[in-house]
Amino acid sequence: MFRLWVPQRTGGTSPAIPEVVAKLVHGTNPDQGDGSSRSTEVLRRARIALQGREVGMWESDERGHLHLLAASSDTELPGPGDLEKALQRLKIENPAGRRWVASRLGAGRWCIAPIRATPPVPPPSGVERRTRERVTLDLAGTCLGLMERQPFKTAAVSA
Repeated sequence: MFRLWVPQRTGGTSPAIPEVVAKLVHGTNPDQGDGSSRSTEVLRRARIALQGREVGMWESDERGHLHLLAASSDTELPGPGDLEKALQRLKIENPAGRRWVASRLGAGRWCIAPIRATPPVPPPSGVERRTRERVTLDLAGTCLGLMERQPFKTAAVSA
């Protein structure tokens, strides 16, 4: 059975991730025109779901070095060298232009997900094995990827 962990509203005024994803992807959240406020809001919500762990959006250059594009808050994230080492240790390719959403879980441990416009495929056995942190970052990465896509035109429907 496929079980997906989704953070629930715990009181207060902070909505859960699915509500935020719908609002952000469909453009009902205020935006500064370049998408930066919506991207920061996705990262901020991922930080809430990850119980306060900082979340960053990174992009690799042609030499495979990462550059921070946005963060969940003004608090300083660990340097990109730590994340680059984690990608190498996990044997994950890091081509130029590739974007990642990542959060440091502890001493030298990172949770990393690619930014993409399509959701990850379900596990072959149908049982979710990814950690809550990874599922959260996958959702954030998918949301960011959908926001980067060019808006598509809808065909007029004749009545």
